[in-house]
Amino acid sequence: MGEDTTRKPKWTELSKEHANLCVSSICKIAAAANVELSKATMAVYVERMDRLSSERIRQATTRTIEDWAEPSKMPPLSFILERSYLQVIPEVRDDAPRILNRPQLTGEVETHETRQAFSARLIAEMQAKLKTANAMPPAEMPRNPEARKTWATATAKKQGWL
Repeated sequence: MGEDTTRKPKWTELSKEHANLCVSSICKIAAAANVELSKATMAVYVERMDRLSSERIRQATTRTIEDWAEPSKMPPLSFILERSYLQVIPEVRDDAPRILNRPQLTGEVETHETRQAFSARLIAEMQAKLKTANAMPPAEMPRNPEARKTWATATAKKQGWL
């Protein structure tokens, strides 16, 4: 029997691949930002990024390189980790064909003159109501709440509002 080619890679092989992916991603980000990293800084970045899946590491690397705008500065870990999550862009519906192909409205369309006459009539009615209304309380309005209620009712009846 021959060698088994369908075997799964060992955990240590996966972790080495994953660690190599983390290191290469950090190196790509550092190169894009034109920054040299110490081994200690690299170890901190690898330790945090090692918790992400390979797909998220790749996404974080790509989005960090695209979004980072400060040359000669390494993006902080929080910036890189924020970009590891999927960016959800809401899909914008194209409603133009539906709107343009909708049935035409039927019925009579008001003319400009009709709308103008309605507006003029409405404005005149509102101005007439404003002339009879008083924005400031009259001097004869009582201060006592019970007396004020009686006075307001009587005034409203006198004005024809009730």
